[in-house]
Amino acid sequence: MDHMHHDPGLRMEVNYAFARGYWYTIAGVVGALAAIRGINYLDAQQRYAILMTSCRTH
Repeated sequence: MDHMHHDPGLRMEVNYAFARGYWYTIAGVVGALAAIRGINYLDAQQRYAILMTSCRTH
């Protein structure tokens, strides 16, 4: 039992790097989904505007 070390600094750099990468991945996915949602919203607004102008002319 002399070889069991409970050093809190053991592999902390690896844990921090893993956690940082995890949260950057989550932020990237959320950002990508928000961008897709924004593009879909703008596309729908454009289609709605075209529909309204074509309905007024008929």
